[in-house]
Amino acid sequence: MSAPFVTGALPGLTPGLFSILGAGTARGRETLTSEALAREFGVTTEWVTQRTGIGLRRVAAGDETSLTLAVEASHMALAAAGGGPIDLVICATYTPERQLCPMAPSVAAGLGLERPGAFDLNAACSGGVTGLLIACACLSAGMARRVLLVASDTTTKYLAVTDLNTRSLFGDGAAALVLARTVAPRFTVLSHSLGSDGTAAGWFSVPPAVGDAAALAEGDPAPGTVVMDGPALFRFAVEHGAELIATLCERAQCPPGAVSRVIAHQANVRILAALERQVGIPGDRWPSNLADTGNTASGSALLLFAEEFASNPPSPGERWLLVGFGAGLAWSGALIEWTP
Repeated sequence: MSAPFVTGALPGLTPGLFSILGAGTARGRETLTSEALAREFGVTTEWVTQRTGIGLRRVAAGDETSLTLAVEASHMALAAAGGGPIDLVICATYTPERQLCPMAPSVAAGLGLERPGAFDLNAACSGGVTGLLIACACLSAGMARRVLLVASDTTTKYLAVTDLNTRSLFGDGAAALVLARTVAPRFTVLSHSLGSDGTAAGWFSVPPAVGDAAALAEGDPAPGTVVMDGPALFRFAVEHGAELIATLCERAQCPPGAVSRVIAHQANVRILAALERQVGIPGDRWPSNLADTGNTASGSALLLFAEEFASNPPSPGERWLLVGFGAGLAWSGALIEWTP
């Protein structure tokens, strides 16, 4: 894991001012508690919660999909924005409604939008943060005037029922933002960083062919479900997450202590605690929804961002640090400052 981060300013992005006109969220309708998991697998509730920091996971019901959750969150965001046209829909997901075609056009259709540009991106758990950077770049370049960014995943539909390690971590959810360059509150992107390391793609994936024995190690979950190397992903998240945060602060010439809030991918509590110790940003600046939601993959950081924006709006001068990291491996981050 020695590949360097990809850094460097996006032309026109750093001085740009961007607005959040509306935010929305959605979660799976069903719930899975740590107590229920503990009974099912013959362990203690404390064993589950101490390893994950999760007491309750929101799980998609049988009639819920990544598309239905995306549309639900987007409806809320558009209502908060007061309606109006959308030029571009960007959908971050690794569990689309249909294989081999993008989900963003279906989101647009489900919202009754008038044939906007629409595309998906798959950056797994960094998808929401990556999508935010792409949305800002499109606005900055004049490619769109108003962008709907939505991140939605239903990872639980791909988990083996016999795999406690994955079932204890994941939930299903979506988040949506309507972005423009018009009204306060506005933010500017002080720094960003994107990176990847495809040599470790097998650490979290569904094996490439159902029934392909060569793709499955002995003892792995059933074909068609997620295989995860938890210890390797933990090391990656802590080491590269800390490096990502340091890179963002250094590029913006912002001491870690000057960061107002860290909007981090909600993977598990031990990763978040380790990152907090390493980077030196006080714990009260790390909001979290992990305990009652679970890891929602692409929607994770964006869902927390939307909740913070709606329930505890930023004040001028606040600096928010957004970081996502996960399968692929892929990671992304942005340090933004809110202006009057």
